[in-house]
Amino acid sequence: MQPGGPSDADASRLAVLDAVVAAIERWDEVQKVAYEAANRSELIAKLRQLLSIDEVQAVAIGDLQVFRINAEDRTRLQQERSELRSRIDT
Repeated sequence: MQPGGPSDADASRLAVLDAVVAAIERWDEVQKVAYEAANRSELIAKLRQLLSIDEVQAVAIGDLQVFRINAEDRTRLQQERSELRSRIDT
């Protein structure tokens, strides 16, 4: 990593935010997968397949609390993702 460059933590957080925003954009499908999953392991596997994401990203989505996903949260997550992307890309 270059001095002043993006941290591994920023890159990891950006990857999770990308997955969370993708899940929000496909929320009906994500909810269906969650409803039909027999257990947490199956949920994680099906989320990985549905969204083409890794296990860390799928676990983050699986940990979301549905009542927390409102317009304000979506905006905050998208803003954080944009800020991280700008920090990483520069």
